[in-house]
Amino acid sequence: GQWLADAEPETQSLVLHRDGLGRRADSRLSFDAVFGPSAAQEEVFRSLCAPMLADVMRGRNGTLLCYGQTGTGKTYTMG
Repeated sequence: GQWLADAEPETQSLVLHRDGLGRRADSRLSFDAVFGPSAAQEEVFRSLCAPMLADVMRGRNGTLLCYGQTGTGKTYTMG
């Protein structure tokens, strides 16, 4: 079966459910930040990118990995 994912920004988690088994959480993944579908680009930038860029300017290494479906705006958001 397919997996369904629900973003839970309030708990900084991504909850995975197996299709057809109701809303019981089959797996929960925790992250430094989780953004729902209504998150604005500025919110994502201020939360994740700005602090990393400040560290890079102080000589630290930084990596930003954007993962998602083709055509969802990853390159536009990073540019």
